[in-house]
Amino acid sequence: MGNFPTSLVGQLGNRAMHRFSYCLPELRSSRQRSSILCVGQEAVINGTNVQTTAFLRRPQGRKLVQGSYKLNLTGISVAGKTLEIPKGSLDGGCTLDTGAPFSIIEEQAYKVVINAFSSYFTQFRSVKKITNRKYPKNLCYKYPRGFRNFPSMVLHFEGANLEINGQACSCSEKSLCAEFHLFTVVGRTEDKHSGSLSTAEH
Repeated sequence: MGNFPTSLVGQLGNRAMHRFSYCLPELRSSRQRSSILCVGQEAVINGTNVQTTAFLRRPQGRKLVQGSYKLNLTGISVAGKTLEIPKGSLDGGCTLDTGAPFSIIEEQAYKVVINAFSSYFTQFRSVKKITNRKYPKNLCYKYPRGFRNFPSMVLHFEGANLEINGQACSCSEKSLCAEFHLFTVVGRTEDKHSGSLSTAEH
């Protein structure tokens, strides 16, 4: 389904109106579900909660990586607060990669997001910051049983917002790790609304 001539949509070309849509089932679902792929005139999603945003053809004068789709990511919010992302950090577009298990952020934006999560958890005395020996750079916390005050996160695109439920940050019964990497890639976790940017179980 990539954005290149040999992909399914690329080969169908005008017959599919260069258009497709699909939904991915939740990774954590106990039930086996199938994905539905629609092309052409059937690739229309209707509803009162539907949001749309356009793909970028050539972001900020840069070459588009063959096969990738890019969106205009304009900002990020954590726990209801819009973050002050350094100017230029989000330039070049946001790559969509539904095969990626986690998300990747540009370095300057990465620091702001990590600081926002760290600042949010300081209000909870029962939540303790811990060091993950295997991944020492990850932001990890230990929280008590029944804790549900996980921060939400919103990715702001041009004309649309993708809200990531904070409840989905809970990766295990006792600990949470927010695993961030560099550059701007939205992975499969966000694509299915099943996690925060990005969570990993350790």
